[in-house]
Amino acid sequence: MTKIKNRRIESALQEKIDAKVLTDISMKEYTTMRVGGKARYLFKALKSSQIIDAINVCLQRNIAYFVLGRGGNVVFSDKGFDGLVILNLAKEIHFDLIRGQVSAESGITNSELVMALATEGLGGIEFFATIPGTLGGSIYGNAGAYGWEIGSFVREIILLVPNFKLSVVEVVKKNGKYLKPFYRSTILKRSQLSIIKRSQGVSWGSCQPIILSATLQLQHKNTEQIIREINKFIELRRSRQPKNIICSGSTFKNPLGRSSREKEVYGDIRKTAAYMLDQVGAKKIRVGDARVSKRHANFFTHSGKASAQDIKDLVDILQKKVYAEFKVKLEPEIEFVGEFENNY
Repeated sequence: MTKIKNRRIESALQEKIDAKVLTDISMKEYTTMRVGGKARYLFKALKSSQIIDAINVCLQRNIAYFVLGRGGNVVFSDKGFDGLVILNLAKEIHFDLIRGQVSAESGITNSELVMALATEGLGGIEFFATIPGTLGGSIYGNAGAYGWEIGSFVREIILLVPNFKLSVVEVVKKNGKYLKPFYRSTILKRSQLSIIKRSQGVSWGSCQPIILSATLQLQHKNTEQIIREINKFIELRRSRQPKNIICSGSTFKNPLGRSSREKEVYGDIRKTAAYMLDQVGAKKIRVGDARVSKRHANFFTHSGKASAQDIKDLVDILQKKVYAEFKVKLEPEIEFVGEFENNY
């Protein structure tokens, strides 16, 4: 792009969304793995209407865009992202205490949501406090832990649906059943993955419906009881996963089709991705500065010098090793965005 065109696009975005548009921003600062190049544009959306306005501008001007939560399990290419990254910080929340429901914008963090619910005596998703990220991203991937999945609690969602032919977006309401939640998956994520597979394993931006907000069905519970359960899950997570280092979330899904119930997760460890990775010597493998955590084989870490390509290469190597040993192709939970080399 020319500098003149850059300034025109920046001005159009700035005028439409009424917010500061940043340029040439390193994605290392906005992702948990702390790797990746620069986004051409970035802005922080404080409300859903800004996300809608920004994507309308992108569609009208043929600009790639990517809606980002807290950057867990997203790795941007070292070559950067030639488009607009929309950092979703929209977190308005409304309670319906009679029905035991909460409606929240998708940019609220899981821990913020659970603690807000606790103060109102609403529980049932205490496990959610242990999952880094935002409500939108978690629903998109049907995040879960310890036998629970967030998809089971979703009653309704508000979606932003891009219409590429008309270069506009539509906002639609869907019943929670629309998501068709499965183990670490929804219809939204499955559709995106099918597009990513056709582009050799990487994403070039958002092209599927985006969750703007969701309504969850909860239970009336004692606040003190909810807090105790939250602390129990947090302590369990701390005891099993790496801490105080740069670290991904789970790198790979557990093999497709297995149950996520706690008894089966820990009752037959051979069904887990971590077990398979251990068996192929994953903890001894590194690419550049990227390596597998010594504490848990399904977590990646680095000392601050890894590249995004290092992470991608390590994923590819481990996929091939596990397939050679178990005839199982592990599916990454990491979404790679932008241009990567296929070295393995």
